[in-house]
Amino acid sequence: MATESATKSAKVAYFSMEIALESGIPTYSGGLGVLAGDMLRSGADLGVPMVGITLIHRRGYFRQRLDARGSQFEEDAPWNPAGLLEENGTRASVEIEGRAVHLRAWKYSIRGISGHEVAVYLLDSDLEENTPWDRTSRITFTAVMFTTAFARKFCSASAVSGSYANSVTHTSPAIT
Repeated sequence: MATESATKSAKVAYFSMEIALESGIPTYSGGLGVLAGDMLRSGADLGVPMVGITLIHRRGYFRQRLDARGSQFEEDAPWNPAGLLEENGTRASVEIEGRAVHLRAWKYSIRGISGHEVAVYLLDSDLEENTPWDRTSRITFTAVMFTTAFARKFCSASAVSGSYANSVTHTSPAIT
């Protein structure tokens, strides 16, 4: 299968807190996400052996609207990845503040103009074995998600091989 061979030969792991995959999938809020999505789409077009890794934020984004008077207001943008992404069955756990937090991976494939595919894995903590806080929090993952140790653990579990530890692109907003 083309997707599996593209994933197995991946040499670059591109990490971003948000990636614009499609306008109907609220996994980005602006420039960083659009840039990350463009990088991965370009990689697919050029046949670059890479994989993208990001997080699922089920309620982290909102839509802005204008009312009849021109006043701006926000609406939640909840979504369910099951209808839009493929759960790939991969599970991993990380230790955060002395407890195990379990993750699953959802997969989205970007097909380039040549047919090359770049897999994007969206990590999700909304699992019954996690605490309510860990099922909904994204700040805890920001603290550990983009470490080389976690990258090695997740990428090896996802059959991403190669020497990617020195070629990880790290893009994330500052934590305050």
